[in-house]
Amino acid sequence: MIVPAEEIGKYLGKSVSELEGKVEKRTLGAFSWYGVYTQREFGRTAIDHLFILHHLEGRSLTQMAPEELGISVTTLSKIFAKYGLPILSRGERSRRAWEDRNINQRHADSIRKARLDPEKISKYHVRAISGERADMGYASSMWEANLARVFAYCGRQFTRGSVFRLQIPEGYRSIFNSDVTDMAVDFVVQDSRNRTTLYEIAASPLEGKVGYAKLELLAQQQPLRVVVITGKMYRRLKRRFEKAINSTPSFAGWETYKDNLKTNPDKYAPRRGE
Repeated sequence: MIVPAEEIGKYLGKSVSELEGKVEKRTLGAFSWYGVYTQREFGRTAIDHLFILHHLEGRSLTQMAPEELGISVTTLSKIFAKYGLPILSRGERSRRAWEDRNINQRHADSIRKARLDPEKISKYHVRAISGERADMGYASSMWEANLARVFAYCGRQFTRGSVFRLQIPEGYRSIFNSDVTDMAVDFVVQDSRNRTTLYEIAASPLEGKVGYAKLELLAQQQPLRVVVITGKMYRRLKRRFEKAINSTPSFAGWETYKDNLKTNPDKYAPRRGE
C-alpha cells in the first residue's frame, strides 16, 4: 500500500519505547542507538526515519534491516507490523522511487544549505578542532574540550581515551567479522562518591553502524554506567555551564563555532615556552 506523501504524517510519532518487552534486547538496543543518529541528523525517531526511507525513497526492508540496523528483514517486518505501518511491494517501491527520483538530490541540497547556516551547523557536525588547549591539554574536538571543562568545573576526576576490549556476540559478526574489538571511550569520570561513569560523545552519524554497535556492546558488557553525549544533551550542558566557565579564570573559556582554538589561538592555545 502506497501512502500518499500528504498522509505520511499520520504514521509518524512512533517511539522506540513502544518496543520494550516486545523485541529482543539486542534489537531494542539497535533501535535505540540508531535513534541517536536519526534524531540528531534528521530530527525524528528511528522508526519514523525508516518508514520515510521506505515510503518516500522506495528503500526496501531487505536493504534497510542489515545496512541501517544490523538486524534481519524478518525482525524489521515484524516491527513494522507491530506499529501498523504499511509495507510496500516491489512494484510499489519501484513506482515510489520513480515518482520521487529527485528526492535524494533535494535532501542533499537542503542539508548542504543548512550546513552553511551557523545557527544549524551544530546539528550536522561536531567540530573536530583538535589540538592542545592552555587549560585542558589536548582535545580532539571542541565538544571534548568543553566537556573536560565541565568535569573540571564540577570537581570530577576523569581520564580520557581509556580503551575497553569488547567481545563480539554471534549476532554482531556481520558488522565486525571478528571475535573481539576495542573501543576508546572519551571520558571515564569519577564522582564524589567514587562511582565511575563512562561518557562517549555521539560525534557523528558518519561513524555508522560500527560506532553505534560498539556503544551498544559497551553498555551491555560493562557494569559501569554509560552515558552518550548527544547534541541535545550537549546543548543542555552548554546552557548550564557556558557562562560559569567563561567567568572562571582557570578556564580559557567555552569554545563555540565562532570562538575556538582555531579562530582564537591567543585565547585557547598554550603560550610559547609554557
